[in-house]
Amino acid sequence: MLRLVYIALVLAVAANVAAAETPRRIASMNLCADQLVWRLAERRHIVSLSHLAADDEVSLIADEVEGIHLNHGSAEEIVPLKPDLVVAGRYSARAAVSLLRKLGYRVVQLELARSVADIRRQIVRLGEVLGSPDRARRIIARMDRRIEATRVPSSAPRPTAINYQPNGFAAGPGSLIADVLRHAGFDLARIGGSTGAYAHLPLEVLIDDPPDVLIVDQSYAQNPTLAHSLLAHPALDHLANRIRRVAVPNRVWICGNPGTARAIEQLAEVREQWAGEQ
Repeated sequence: MLRLVYIALVLAVAANVAAAETPRRIASMNLCADQLVWRLAERRHIVSLSHLAADDEVSLIADEVEGIHLNHGSAEEIVPLKPDLVVAGRYSARAAVSLLRKLGYRVVQLELARSVADIRRQIVRLGEVLGSPDRARRIIARMDRRIEATRVPSSAPRPTAINYQPNGFAAGPGSLIADVLRHAGFDLARIGGSTGAYAHLPLEVLIDDPPDVLIVDQSYAQNPTLAHSLLAHPALDHLANRIRRVAVPNRVWICGNPGTARAIEQLAEVREQWAGEQ
């Protein structure tokens, strides 16, 4: 009998400790972290998100976060909120993260997602940290169902594609965009001699060896900037009959999150259209 009572007490203590460790005041300082925290935590437990969470050009949750305190990634903004967990990116707000840790705050840093597999791992990890592993599993299952529905038969033709970005940069091997293209049934077009995740792609190289599909940021058509000027170059007009040009919202793949499935779905449709024209 005493043994049973002892076991019950141990289990009760363990449950209380687990409950105490479950964050109840969560602050996110990074756009990519924002979008995972938003899906995995209860709104009432989120004390702050980064200001980019409310920017509809880069955030998939911009229309949902009204009323949430927004920060600009400084420790001075986070400390008064008294969070019991701060979520940040690996390469952002380094000085603030270092200071918060010195002050004794619990900080979790997320790596940059470079593949759909990375997205799954991040959801699982953050789900465990936030005490919502079941929700994490459900989110992953929904994402995987959407991606599976776009699966391209191995025998199907695979067009080449390039995501051409402001100032003439392009996503290369090892980037999330490259993995999204692979899932959508594309092969990443050669980016000159570069093998990095991102590289500068001169317009001359693009014109000399064009892809089947050229993907640009959707915001260019709405708000053209000097950084996008290469996309308006007359030389690209001469490729109009040789390549398909597609606009994709930057927000669907600027961060690795469940919403990245949208990019795969959209591009899978583009691949089907291309295949129907061959």
